[in-house]
Amino acid sequence: MSAQIKNESTKPGAKQMPEDDRASIIAALRRLEHLSSLDDQQLEGLAELLDVQKAPPGTCLLPMGSEDKRLLFLLSGRVELVANDGARHVVADGDEAAQGPLSKLRPSRYRVTAQTLTRYLFVEQQLLDRYVCDLSTQAFIVEETDLFNTASQLIEGEESHHPLIFDLFDDINRGHVFVPSDPEVAVHVGRSLNPNGDIPKMAKTLSRCPVITLKVLRAAKLIGGAEQVSRNIPAAIKQLGAEQCFEFAVRCVLRESLRSDSQTVRNQMRAWWRRAVQMGAVCRVLARIDSRFDRDSAGVVGLMHSISEPVLLSYADQHADLQDPAALQRVLRQNRATVSQVLLTLWNMPHEAVETASINRPWSYDHDGDPNYSDITIAALWHIGRSDDGDEALPAADDVPSLVKSGLANPPDEIMRKVAATIERINNFAASLADP
Repeated sequence: MSAQIKNESTKPGAKQMPEDDRASIIAALRRLEHLSSLDDQQLEGLAELLDVQKAPPGTCLLPMGSEDKRLLFLLSGRVELVANDGARHVVADGDEAAQGPLSKLRPSRYRVTAQTLTRYLFVEQQLLDRYVCDLSTQAFIVEETDLFNTASQLIEGEESHHPLIFDLFDDINRGHVFVPSDPEVAVHVGRSLNPNGDIPKMAKTLSRCPVITLKVLRAAKLIGGAEQVSRNIPAAIKQLGAEQCFEFAVRCVLRESLRSDSQTVRNQMRAWWRRAVQMGAVCRVLARIDSRFDRDSAGVVGLMHSISEPVLLSYADQHADLQDPAALQRVLRQNRATVSQVLLTLWNMPHEAVETASINRPWSYDHDGDPNYSDITIAALWHIGRSDDGDEALPAADDVPSLVKSGLANPPDEIMRKVAATIERINNFAASLADP
């Protein structure tokens, strides 16, 4: 792709971009964190493929509810963003909010209108992703989410307004979302991965760390282009290639593990990891109930169902009140579903994972039609809760629509034996790890 881009930008008869436009575009591209590894020559080559657009005052650059997938960058001038509730926000080219795309969510939650003579870019995300992947393998920093214009796009309707949540949204706005791994688990995965092994074995090893799994899935999407969504781990490894997947996972281990002085936070991180891995593994087992389910895809949905927790925990050290385990649990419980849904949507994870993560009252979840992956995940949550003998009272199986619909209220003995063996195996592995 990089050679193709170079040829397109230098072929005879290609238009010559005015120098002021070129400089403006390059400056805008530098604002993108995942382009930071590109040198001046590479940025100039990408800039050759982009056109600066100009609009007089009063021009609507992006309508409310727009499905246009392109990124809108402000180069010069001033624009007004009007939300559907009437809230207004003005952004000028020198503002911090102009350092990234305007109104990133789709459908757009803002109408963007030029207030002055405005110069701007519309850029295809796929072009940016493919260019980065072709020119620099070091650009796979996939823990950083796409940018938002304002935090209010995320917190609309949220019940919890703890300062931790505002810290998270501010970083999302800046393009930085850190998704840490449990350190001991990440090291184990890094040591156990074999780039010369077969894909199923690599997939099994990766599934022991939900966070590294997430980043491998995202890297595979970048390789395949904006429309590529790997729905399971083997498909992602195949997309990346075993050797590159190994190198990428090792970089994640070295750079992106949780560092916390709080025993409360470390304990919660280990508890989240254990439950997430149990969920992924048990979902794979329960998916045997119906041939319409892909076991590997069910495993991904289970692993990702509460992926916001490590993100939220990475901020907990900054808030003294969250040293109290009960207070930390409340913040996680109140925000887990909404933040997981938003992050998985931004990371372009499979629809089934996004839908399942958004469910915050699993025992009452119901829908028309055939059982789906959310039903499998809720069934896994119920069976794990029963197996863990936790303090929380679980409803009767016949009172949980997902269990009834999926046929897992009273599953076959063979499946239950596999569930019990799976949980025991994970518990034994957890016991072998150093204390958090």
